[in-house]
Amino acid sequence: MPILTKNETPAKGQKAEFELDKSALAAIVSDLYFQDSANWKSVEMVFKSNPGKQRRVVKFDASQATPIASFFASARARDIFEIEKIIINDFDNGNLVIPRGDIPNATTEFDVDVGAPVGPSINYIDWDLYLFGVHTLGPEGFIQKLGPVLNYELAPRSIADQIASDTNFSLTFEALDTDIQDGWSVGLAKTSLSLTAADQFVFHMNNSNLTFNSEDTYSVSALPLNVGTNYFNITRAEGILSFWLNGAPIHAPAYSGLLLPLVRVGGTVRKAYFN
Repeated sequence: MPILTKNETPAKGQKAEFELDKSALAAIVSDLYFQDSANWKSVEMVFKSNPGKQRRVVKFDASQATPIASFFASARARDIFEIEKIIINDFDNGNLVIPRGDIPNATTEFDVDVGAPVGPSINYIDWDLYLFGVHTLGPEGFIQKLGPVLNYELAPRSIADQIASDTNFSLTFEALDTDIQDGWSVGLAKTSLSLTAADQFVFHMNNSNLTFNSEDTYSVSALPLNVGTNYFNITRAEGILSFWLNGAPIHAPAYSGLLLPLVRVGGTVRKAYFN
């Protein structure tokens, strides 16, 4: 049996389901402790593009009998992602790293070809709500307002590009690290009215700390930014929202209701688009 099975063909702007065979992975482990998959909490497969060194991490929950996770590359990604390493994490912050050179069939079984860039199918976001005349709009979903955020509830949203209930989608925001100032946010709103924390799923910069907040029930802080362009990806498939920062998974809650693309700037969003 292969260690990794790609249940779907990877393509830019779309999630692809990957399946892990724990027994097959355990068979290439030399460490006696990590040969026992009962000691595994999670398994991470780290992919890097060649060229470009774009990074994607596919993280499996090793408590599942047949773990399944998703690979996602944005519409602007490179074409080829090579497996760099596999990391097996235990329950006490220990891990075992298996480098590419020790992974059998790395090229044929693991490496990912997401093909040519997606072009005409990209739909750029039309920001048409709560602009108050103080935002600068541009092509490709560009929106900018320098200086402090004036109103945290009345954040720009898109009625034109609202997402119907139960609709699958892939949404990407792009921003430079220097664009992301305090108060800057991107994500989704559950309503076109004033927002409360329970009505949004957002990446948010607060006191130079990038956080992610989900319906005021889940949050994570100290998210790392790339120097240069950063990609904030959101997808929905079968009622599950998945949030990614530069290819790394952040959170995946269940939500099938109406959604509106949302920004809140202090700073700049360079591009915002469905792909």
